[in-house]
Amino acid sequence: MSTFNLYIGADNATGEINLDLVASIVAENHQAFTLVSARGYWQGKPEPSAIVTIEDDSSVIRATAELLCYRLRQDAVGIQEVSPIQFVAPR
Repeated sequence: MSTFNLYIGADNATGEINLDLVASIVAENHQAFTLVSARGYWQGKPEPSAIVTIEDDSSVIRATAELLCYRLRQDAVGIQEVSPIQFVAPR
């Protein structure tokens, strides 16, 4: 398994992003993830965006990104492999 960030921009028609819908779509394929509201820039203009961090197999991540593209009517969703998540618990 690897850790990935998915970068999702605003809906082109509305200029908004539905974070509840993003979470619902990602939850279809993943039991755990982190969803962060962000401000992205496209063609020099700011727009609401989302960053989703997930640890899973790359093929499952790609399937999730494709599903996000389709369901959110996006031209693309950015995928970035990052250093693995490490968890620390009290002893």
